[in-house]
Amino acid sequence: GSFDPKPGLALGAIGCIVLAILLMANAGVNIWFIATAFQESVGWGVAVLLLPFANIAFAVLFWDAAKRPFLASLATAAASVLVLGFVILVS
Repeated sequence: GSFDPKPGLALGAIGCIVLAILLMANAGVNIWFIATAFQESVGWGVAVLLLPFANIAFAVLFWDAAKRPFLASLATAAASVLVLGFVILVS
């Protein structure tokens, strides 16, 4: 027989690679956000690192310092969800 790959196989593989890149970017952006919290104070840094929803409180209270890493985190997370949906759809 001849080799007949599924049409969505290549798209799924590319999607998985893109997803891995987005997840690494999100991890880097979250490190940036935590570093921004530590620059404000050690207490905020520990809170953002360990407490649920402290990142949202920090972003609201220190918007000028936190907006770039916070919005970048949201963007990479949203893009990851979209790419994951695409990968599921084509597989």
